[in-house]
Amino acid sequence: MKIYNSFKITATMGELHELLNEFQELVNDAAVEITHERYSDLLAAHEYSTIARKLSIEHSSPLQNYLKGGFSILTGLYYKIWDAEQKNKKTGLSLPQFDFTCDVVIYPYQNQFLLKFFSSQRRYLDILRTNSRFQEYDYWDDTSKPPHISQEEWEHRSIVWNEVNQNITWAQSGYTRELYTGLKPLMPNKLKEIVNQRYSVNQRVEMFSKNILEHRLAEDTNWQNKKPFELIQYIKSPNAQIALDQIKVEIKKHLVEKYTIEMLSDN
Repeated sequence: MKIYNSFKITATMGELHELLNEFQELVNDAAVEITHERYSDLLAAHEYSTIARKLSIEHSSPLQNYLKGGFSILTGLYYKIWDAEQKNKKTGLSLPQFDFTCDVVIYPYQNQFLLKFFSSQRRYLDILRTNSRFQEYDYWDDTSKPPHISQEEWEHRSIVWNEVNQNITWAQSGYTRELYTGLKPLMPNKLKEIVNQRYSVNQRVEMFSKNILEHRLAEDTNWQNKKPFELIQYIKSPNAQIALDQIKVEIKKHLVEKYTIEMLSDN
């Protein structure tokens, strides 16, 4: 038996729902931050593909299909995330970077509640752990117990989770509460702020130049039979630094100094 990301809470039903309501607000605030980070990642990838093509490297943009449809970059970013969310729902396959869902399963147990947490976003779990009312209550039987938990406590957790997992009555089998309420409208000013923080000019020059060099080496017949570690070693070498410096000069001719709302809104 393996029970991870689980908690115990002593509370009335009313108190539990109040605590979950508070947690839900924090989850959705965090979801806005995370989605804007994903937007900024996609925007940087879009800019890289634009620069790569100007340097005669074929590289498709993650926004390509949306921009062909006449959408602005901002609208394309929103629908790219939205489509990824819908794909997760339809296929049941999780793309973790685009899976913002958060569910808890609640089990009444004696005068307490047990809670199992489910989400691909570690940030939500970190938020939950900051609330002292929710006490960590994991259990597993395939490896040793954590050193900070007594043997008596560990054995008691085993008994509790076995009882909970074997309950088949509706009233005791637990119920699920969905905490993520869905993708929020894109906030352009916030996106501009985050993307400029996450991807400064220098960061993008460094990142893009390495990618360009890797693409050029991949097309070089002298490198096509090389091992991956040889490529990594070469990129760290002085010879590669000379090539990277030349590429950086090329990149800076096309790089956006700072993202603006006007630029993102243009078709």
